[in-house]
Amino acid sequence: MVSVDVLGKLGRLRFEVCSPHTPYRPMAKLGKPYENLMALVAKALHPGAAIEVGEWVEGPDGAREIDVAVRGQIDDKQTFILIECKDWKKSDVGIAEIDALDSKRQDLNADKTMIVSNSGFTEPALMKARRKGIMCVSALAAGDDTVRFLRNRELLAKKLSVERYSYKVYCVGPQELNLQELEYEDKKLVAWLRDRSIKLLRENEFAAVIHHGVMFKESVQFVMGATAVLLRGIELHLECRRSWVAQTIREDVSHGMYDHLKDAVIESRLRESAQGDKWSFCLTAGKIWPANQERA
Repeated sequence: MVSVDVLGKLGRLRFEVCSPHTPYRPMAKLGKPYENLMALVAKALHPGAAIEVGEWVEGPDGAREIDVAVRGQIDDKQTFILIECKDWKKSDVGIAEIDALDSKRQDLNADKTMIVSNSGFTEPALMKARRKGIMCVSALAAGDDTVRFLRNRELLAKKLSVERYSYKVYCVGPQELNLQELEYEDKKLVAWLRDRSIKLLRENEFAAVIHHGVMFKESVQFVMGATAVLLRGIELHLECRRSWVAQTIREDVSHGMYDHLKDAVIESRLRESAQGDKWSFCLTAGKIWPANQERA
């Protein structure tokens, strides 16, 4: 193959001439930003593997391009992972792209295959990929503007609240009391009432009304400013409400990916190991953790 430069009126042109004995092989393109990002994600997940971007491999019908190729000892065996990247802005990846990738992986004898979309997948595409064993993922990288696919997760939290409350304080002798000023051993009574209300809510979360009384065996001396006050007991009446609040958070990791078929975030949590890249991953609570990593 000979490269020739021609300088003409319209500027410099470059073309290639193939001899009859040299098979045609397209020039390798520069890695697009999304392909380069996916290569970083693959390297984070498989640090001991060789990663190639924009590689051309000879197939039965000629040269085939691989966006990202991962080769190495993975899960205790030599593995070739073929990764196809689709950095589309407006449309989701459809079933035609799954069909094409299924054909390519058979031509190139890939051990594992995944298609990476920056926009998402159609439902038929996911159904076909699941049947064919092709992973459908989207790259995640915190702070990287290349990533347009956002994965949000809704968290639900239980909320226990007191809608209305009232109290009674039983004192010795007629006396006008200011609850805000009542103290016992330098602790305000209102603080004790708040802490006790929280405890009662946690212990009786399904209750609509809580009536709680504390009667002392003997009168207890409180102080209100400079005045001593003897109390015999306290009663609380709480009208409660149990509800749920939702919060939406963005799933974000330094270098990882979202698995559309498993609805799981895959991220690297590798430690240095003398064993090399021998990490098997197990799905736990929506995240992928190395199986030989201790978890709290």
